[in-house]
Amino acid sequence: MRVKVLNVKSSDEYLEAVVEGEDYTLFAPLLEYLLREDGVEQAMYDMDHPLIRRVTLKIRTHGKPPMEALNAAVTSMMNDLDSIKGQLMNELGGSK
Repeated sequence: MRVKVLNVKSSDEYLEAVVEGEDYTLFAPLLEYLLREDGVEQAMYDMDHPLIRRVTLKIRTHGKPPMEALNAAVTSMMNDLDSIKGQLMNELGGSK
């Protein structure tokens, strides 16, 4: 999977990034994790069209830089995926 960030607008409490090469499959769960983060007031994404794999991600925070919140959300999501992978491999008799 190749992802390209086309445009970024950033301030102390706001981040807007246009990301090409992904769609709701990644961004829907990412929003769930972002909204769990302390300091995240708003997180959303917008797609122009489902066939055009270009997403605009918007994050508004209070008291926490949006990049810090994004990094924490991605880390948490990856940790959960690793845990699920381990559980599946154990249950299916495969290796990790």
